[in-house]
Parts: sequence; structure tokens; C-alpha cells
Amino acid sequence: MLEDGLAFIDDEQADKLKNVIVEKDDVLFNITGASVCRCCIIEEKYLPARVNQHVAIIRPTNKVLPNYLHQILVSPRIKSQLLTIARGATSREAITKQQLEDFKIPLPSIEDQKKLVKELEKQLKEIQKQEQAIANTEEEKKAVLTKYLEK
Repeated sequence: MLEDGLAFIDDEQADKLKNVIVEKDDVLFNITGASVCRCCIIEEKYLPARVNQHVAIIRPTNKVLPNYLHQILVSPRIKSQLLTIARGATSREAITKQQLEDFKIPLPSIEDQKKLVKELEKQLKEIQKQEQAIANTEEEKKAVLTKYLEK
């Protein structure tokens, strides 16, 4: 999660926002605007925290792992379905609390969720490794060009 754009509030302001308290492993889901359908899992280092009216807090139960829920919500098929719902809003892209509550996701056993998350995390690490290799190759290319163009 990127820390850019986080706002910090004092205790008095926080007390007024008790109904939007975020807990560890909550899945935060943007429900309005250009960032609709973006989501993340809240990490303990960001707590205590509150959200504004543009973010829904999805609190996983014992039937769903936070990482599984997050991966499902950002998967291309599910995200596409959610974006279709959001585009049906009248004035701007938005998903209501009710639409989010009514939205169905595949819910395999906890063991299968663990297997899926483990495999996806393995794939994501490989993607990051390849992206880093590409970035390094770009830097190496610039270095070679600089070396030969400076002669």
C-alpha cells in the first residue's frame, strides 16, 4: 500500500469517526469516483485509522481469508463485474453498500483459499522479479548508450 495521500487526524476528530474505524486485516474498497473498485488489506502499521465516505470497510469473517478476498476482488473477472455495476450509477462511477453486500464471490473452503493465496503470492513474486529485471535492463541500456555516445 502506498502511503501518499494518507491524512492524519487528532483524537478529537477521530472520536467523531468511531463508526468508520478500520481494523487489522480489513479489506478497504473504494466505492466512488475514478478509483472505484480499488482495494487493499489494511496492515497493522497503519492503525489506528478511519476511512472517509468513498471507502467501504469489508471485514472478513471466519469463512473467508482477507488475502483471498482481496485477490478475488482485484481479479480481472470480478473487478470487471464490479466496474460494470459502478458504471451503472447515475452521476459518477459508484457502488452502493447494498450492491457490495449483494455481490457474490466464489467461496471455497478455507484450505482451498489458503492454497489459492499461496499460489497467487508465488506468481506475484515472480512478476515483481521480472519487472525488476526489466527495470534493470532499461538502466543497463541507458548506461551502454551513455558510454558510447560520450566518446
